[in-house]
Amino acid sequence: MTELEIIDRWNQFESRCAQARDTQVSHIREDRAFLSGDQWQDEDKAQLATDRYPRTVDVTSVSINAIRNQYMKAPFQWYTGDSEVDQLSDSFLATRDNAKAAVDVLESVVAYGLGIFALSTEEVEGEIVPCIYAPEDITKVYLDPDSTAGDGSDAYEGAIVELKSRTWVRHNYPDIDVEADPLVTCHGMGESLPLVTYYVREGGVCNVYRLLGDSEVAEPSVIELDRIPLFPVYGERIWVNDKIVYRGIVRKAAPVQKLINMAYTQLGERLAICPKPVIMTNVDAVEGLDSAYRNYGKTRNPLLLHNRLADDGKTVLEKPEYIQNTVQYGDITGIISANLEFMHSITGVDSKGMADGNLEITATQAMLDKQTESTNIRHFYEAMRVTYKAVAEAVLGMLGVQGVSVDIIEGPESQMERQIAMQMLTSLLPTVQQDPIKLQAVLDGMLLANADNAILRQVYGVLHSRPQPTQMEQQAMETVDQMKQAIDKKNQEIMQLQEHVKSYESGERNTAQSIQGELLKMKLQHQQKLQEMAFQKELDGNADAAKAAMDLEKQQMDIEKQAVQLDAVKTKAQAEKAKAAASIVQSMTPTVEANAEVKDETSIPTQIS
Repeated sequence: MTELEIIDRWNQFESRCAQARDTQVSHIREDRAFLSGDQWQDEDKAQLATDRYPRTVDVTSVSINAIRNQYMKAPFQWYTGDSEVDQLSDSFLATRDNAKAAVDVLESVVAYGLGIFALSTEEVEGEIVPCIYAPEDITKVYLDPDSTAGDGSDAYEGAIVELKSRTWVRHNYPDIDVEADPLVTCHGMGESLPLVTYYVREGGVCNVYRLLGDSEVAEPSVIELDRIPLFPVYGERIWVNDKIVYRGIVRKAAPVQKLINMAYTQLGERLAICPKPVIMTNVDAVEGLDSAYRNYGKTRNPLLLHNRLADDGKTVLEKPEYIQNTVQYGDITGIISANLEFMHSITGVDSKGMADGNLEITATQAMLDKQTESTNIRHFYEAMRVTYKAVAEAVLGMLGVQGVSVDIIEGPESQMERQIAMQMLTSLLPTVQQDPIKLQAVLDGMLLANADNAILRQVYGVLHSRPQPTQMEQQAMETVDQMKQAIDKKNQEIMQLQEHVKSYESGERNTAQSIQGELLKMKLQHQQKLQEMAFQKELDGNADAAKAAMDLEKQQMDIEKQAVQLDAVKTKAQAEKAKAAASIVQSMTPTVEANAEVKDETSIPTQIS
């Protein structure tokens, strides 16, 4: 395009933008003035008497600063999965003010409903490299009114206008007639002249034009991007006069902020006109001392004298009576407190700032506060995430990394989610203290939720430096738990057998019954031995434990079988019965002793303390 064609195209684009953005720009300027302290409009001042002084107590900025500062504690990171590319990304964000751009953009979108990333280039050690920044005045950034994409990727035109003094223009562009330039006059900028950086997307690249007045002041340049290097971040979308505009916290909070200002103004007035303490007394009591009493409220001297006797030297005078006047302010403080809470519900941020683990509140309340904050301001972070991804991919493309997809990870909402998880895991601790596996899982979760804490990272490293149970060991631990339950059941059966034995030993019984009692005693002994061996073998992780248990169980069945046979030979002699009992005992003893050996050490890991 020729110089005249470029200037004509810019003028047409500027006119289209002026019609589309007038309401948005007007709102931003009003909100910007409000946030700067100009919070009393004429209609607000009209509600005050002529001699009343309006007071401003800025609460709105606290909310904005809290959201910004929360981001600074946990900024977004670029992640591709390629270690070399990720290292390049980290290096870019660590260079100059590239990372700061995200902070500035977030603050703008939170406050006014619109933030803008700008992508440019700069020369560093003889090399042209990309850089990102947030334009200082977003009202002088022209976005394509036909663009509908959240990150501005479908825009075909855009511009940044900078106001330069006539002195600056004379110094940098001496060929420009700053006094007679007709285009300068029509802008109505006074002593400032508009320097325009105009972007036009065509042919798969972005052409860059520099305009001042009716002149092109630099050769066109090219950015190897198939998009405009302006990346908008939008706040809450609303309709105003049949136009879509975007708003931030300032416009939402302004009505409540005004009520807070009015309440503090009233409180200040009450304190200012607070009646001074008064003293009621007889004239004779302060005769010659009236000056001290008149100036009582103006000095720090607490000593006041009075005359005890009248002039006659006999009449006793009453002491002066001190009367304290108080200021009534409970109604005002109630209004202030209610509106601060209302401000919290509007902005999503407490008047004291973001919740940060206050020990004076319950864990449940802390968790709820974090959830509320996360929900109420999440849309700002999500809008940032979408646009920041586009910025990252554009930057990496200019750095020579083509066709890469970037994920935006971490960030304030991730930190808040970790804090919420920490609160929930903390509440679970008392319920899992006796379960090593569940306890370890909760501890791991707590440590991972706070991985950015240096102390907790150290603890996590120590815990995980210890050998972890193998799958076989884990199964053994579960088997032990099952055997514990089985032993408890067997213990109940043994108690029943003990009761039977006692019944045999009490009262009269025949020889067969006596032998039967002895057998029951032996059965009890074997069951006890079985439990001891099985439990100890499981703890030792000994693979022979199961075999030993089966051998003892078989012996127990043999004893029961023999008891049945004995019932059929009740009439045999006492000697034979005694001999049979002795034979049974002798036949069992070697097996019991052979399997009674246990190990002193256990291979099953205990819980990490």
